[in-house]
Amino acid sequence: MTLKMKKKCPPKDISLKSYFLGPQAENGQFLQSAFLEIVSQYCHWRQSLFPADGQAISSRDQLHPQFLRNQKSIQILMETLSKDFQNEIPQFSPRYLGHMFSELTLPGLLGHFVALLHNPNNISKESSKVGLTIESEAIQALGSMFKWPHTIGHLTSGGTVANLEALLRMRHRIPFEKRPQAKLLTSTAAHYSWKKNLKILGYDESALIEVPLDRHGRLCPKSLAKIISKTNFPILGMVSLFGSTERGTVDNIQAINQVLKVHRQLKIWHHVDAAYGGFFACSKYPADSFLGQQVRALRSIDSLTLDPHKLGYVPYGCGAFLCRNSKNYFYSDVEAPYIQFKSAQEAGVQSVEGSRPATGAAAMWLTAKTIGLDSRGLGRILNRHLETKSKFQKLLSSKVKNIVFTEGLDLNILCWTMKTGSQRLSEANKNVDRIFESFPKSSSLFYVSKTSLPLKKNRWLEKTLVKKGFKIDSSTCHLVRMTLMNPFLMSRETKTSYPEDFIKSLRKFI
Repeated sequence: MTLKMKKKCPPKDISLKSYFLGPQAENGQFLQSAFLEIVSQYCHWRQSLFPADGQAISSRDQLHPQFLRNQKSIQILMETLSKDFQNEIPQFSPRYLGHMFSELTLPGLLGHFVALLHNPNNISKESSKVGLTIESEAIQALGSMFKWPHTIGHLTSGGTVANLEALLRMRHRIPFEKRPQAKLLTSTAAHYSWKKNLKILGYDESALIEVPLDRHGRLCPKSLAKIISKTNFPILGMVSLFGSTERGTVDNIQAINQVLKVHRQLKIWHHVDAAYGGFFACSKYPADSFLGQQVRALRSIDSLTLDPHKLGYVPYGCGAFLCRNSKNYFYSDVEAPYIQFKSAQEAGVQSVEGSRPATGAAAMWLTAKTIGLDSRGLGRILNRHLETKSKFQKLLSSKVKNIVFTEGLDLNILCWTMKTGSQRLSEANKNVDRIFESFPKSSSLFYVSKTSLPLKKNRWLEKTLVKKGFKIDSSTCHLVRMTLMNPFLMSRETKTSYPEDFIKSLRKFI
């Protein structure tokens, strides 16, 4: 079975290639000229403002020996820094299959650079006249993926802060005297930031109620219904997942919505942590497909976390907190004597972070305007990721004996282990550890990540392993974790077939 395609890329895919630098910097000339144009425009803008003021740095100053030595020092150290970063992990390469980062879009990179030069502070319109307008338009573009006509929110440094924004609004709805007893309902597979943020707000671990998972490793709606029906404490909110950190698993949000509807008198806030998977909402799916149903279910939730610096392919750090309705967004009325806020609706009033860069806003805005957050643009790229995951999984299954994939791989992540001769889980774990450590050292360089799932919290996984013939002699299951988000992983033009080359390397280790 081969994945190497001899057909040429269709025109739609060729068009999408123009939005990335490419594994070999194939669009490098465009990027260089674009950077030069941005710097040229920026310098011309400076020169055109207040020319009568006169120059603060004269031609004579620029010829001074110490002046020249300083510039030479900057240049030398800049080149050293640039070379040092060439020892960084090549996350742009299709050979990188590890964590949730990859290639950047050219619009994202250029938008970030434009805003970086101007360096506005998106705390208020007093300090960022253009940046906040761009951010508002970027937020509307993100909300359009979920069919929210009146999206409101703001960009953050990342998903952890966006999750904290959600928690603050959940807590604000609870009467002050009842807040200490309030608890948060989450999936057992929820990101660790929820525990961290609860501690930041002064809660202990008992404030987190983890809902058990079903046989697919998704939150179990029946278990959720039982927990809510027996509750005798204030509920901060319900957090479900659209793309878990470990396996890219999507909870049955449609069924969760139904459970919360039955208990509508409790007015439970439903937040979806879609930091990773939320962008899949801009793709098209069959109406009766699981993903299609969950994307439609997002239209009825209260708020959502999104990380454009993941599948939005823009630079770090760019997270987003979005509310479907404005009534849920506003909770703070703080004032700063030295900042002239026009109204409480400004992000500077409502956001946890004070000073906020406009780089993420500009990167996301330009990406939305050029590629498009729909099925013809970014959605097409993400649909190809699902196809890549499916083909890669089939190829691994056919070429690698005794490989075992977990359930709940709904998006573009693969998690797997391998049954060894002894069939003991402890030996399989050692094998996974060896594979993880061996790949970066091999001649055919690849990168993967690994994760360890405690079986106590993942009984569904333990049952799967037993069914596959494993002898359970360990409390955890180590898994090779592959995030398949590089746009060029299944390229038809490269000399290398990355999936087949990966399997050749894997066979050497096993």
